[in-house]
Amino acid sequence: EHREELFPGAFLIFAGTDIDTNHLNLRDERIAVTLQDTEIGGTLQAMLQLHPHTKQVLVVLDETEIGNAIRAELNEQHPLFKGQLSLPVLQVPKDGNMSQVLYAVKALDNSSLVLCGLFDYDGSGIAINSSEATALISSHSRAPVYGLWDFQLGQGVVGGKLISGRILGESAAALASQFLNGDKSPITQNSSAVLKFDREQLQRFGISEKSLPQGSEVINVRPTI
Repeated sequence: EHREELFPGAFLIFAGTDIDTNHLNLRDERIAVTLQDTEIGGTLQAMLQLHPHTKQVLVVLDETEIGNAIRAELNEQHPLFKGQLSLPVLQVPKDGNMSQVLYAVKALDNSSLVLCGLFDYDGSGIAINSSEATALISSHSRAPVYGLWDFQLGQGVVGGKLISGRILGESAAALASQFLNGDKSPITQNSSAVLKFDREQLQRFGISEKSLPQGSEVINVRPTI
């Protein structure tokens, strides 16, 4: 609203996940956008490839805008898995109480998996680290836990088709360089999520690396020394 008053002539670069660009004037030569959308479908497909006898994927979400966007994307996936897979959603309440989630993941049988879509949420007005929440869920779950963001690697998730904050940052920096070099054409970029898996969790659940989807990256989260 006060852009011209506060930052006259400045370039604006938006970088993020599930950003609504409808309110942006993308014809403005001083605006660029770089996006990465969550890959619910790609992650579910990878989960089913590795666990073909799965009957249920419990999806854990928060009540943030991103959590709501993931839920909307999940609703679009339901028809694709109808009759094959149940996709119940468990939402962490605004008070941050994890007890219901932990009870639910403890009770899962060997035909179930967990998809942890926690990004960020507030508990009693205090921001809770979603990485810690992911680790807590994984430590209580007998079923393999998958994720949507690469910062969840090392917190107990097996992997998934993961969004990378690093890739977003690099894309935003490239756009800034492009602007500074005189290229002022309006730009919208989309970066793809990447299939990544944690070798330690693969070994924990007896998943062979040979069974991973083609093009997957396998990482050692913890140093070997």
